[in-house]
Amino acid sequence: MTDSKTNKLTKINAVRGMNDLLPADAQAWQHLDHVLQDLTRAYGYEYLRTPIVEMTAVFQRGVGEATDIVEKEMQYIDPRNRGYISWANQILFEANRQLKNHFVSSQICLKMLVIGGYEEDLFSDKWRLSCSMEFLKETMIRKSNQSIDDFKQSLFIWSNSPVVKRDSKNMVLGASYISLAMRNLNDKNAISYLEESIGHTKSGNEFIAKAYLILALMKYEFGKKEESLSIIRFISGKLDAIVMLLTLLFTNSSEIRSAIF
Repeated sequence: MTDSKTNKLTKINAVRGMNDLLPADAQAWQHLDHVLQDLTRAYGYEYLRTPIVEMTAVFQRGVGEATDIVEKEMQYIDPRNRGYISWANQILFEANRQLKNHFVSSQICLKMLVIGGYEEDLFSDKWRLSCSMEFLKETMIRKSNQSIDDFKQSLFIWSNSPVVKRDSKNMVLGASYISLAMRNLNDKNAISYLEESIGHTKSGNEFIAKAYLILALMKYEFGKKEESLSIIRFISGKLDAIVMLLTLLFTNSSEIRSAIF
C-alpha cells in the first residue's frame, strides 16, 4: 500500500495465524469445509462469518475521499430540501468524527442547529449527544495545545441553544459533556450549567446519576468539598458498579472514596 502523504510503499506484515488460501490448496479446504458444515449442522450449530481484518489506513483514506465527494455534491442539493441536506451533513459529521477532525464535526453541529432545529427526524437526540461529545474532545485537544480562546464562541453558541437544552433522554448526559468542555476552557459557569440541566431533567432519567457524579467531581475540583461529598452520598446507591469502579480508579481523594462507601 502506498502512503498518500509520502508516496512511499508501506510494508504490510501478515497477521500470525491468518494465511492466504492459494488455488493449489483450495479444493482440499473446500472439501474439509463441507464436511465440517455437515457435522456441525447435525449437532445444531448455525453458520456465522467473522469480520475480515484490514489496516485502519485503508478505511481512513476511503472515509476522507468519501467526505470530499459529499462536500462537492452538496452544492447541487436544493436548499429547500432540508431532508437531503440533513442526511449529507450527517455523513460528513460521522466521517470527520471517525477521522478525529473534531473541530470540523463540531462546526457541522452548529449548522444543524439552523438546518434541523427541533425536528427530531432531521437532527436527532442521539446525534446532538454525539455533537456534545465532539465539543468536549475538541476542548481537550485545545487545552493541551493552549489554544482555547478561539473556540469559546462556538461552545457558547452550542451550549446555549434551546435545541440543545431541550429536555430529552440524552440531554442531561450531553449537558455533562458540555460542562466538562466548559471546564476545559476555564469557564466558571461549568458547574451552574450542569446544575441547571439536572434541574430541568425529568425524574427517572437513566443518565441522571452519572450527571450528578460529574457535578460532584467538578465541585470537588473547584474546592466545594462539602457539596461534592453530599452529592456523592446521595447518589452512591444509584450508580451501577462500572461507573463506581471508574470513579474510584480516576479519583485519588480518600474523602470521595469514604463517601461512596
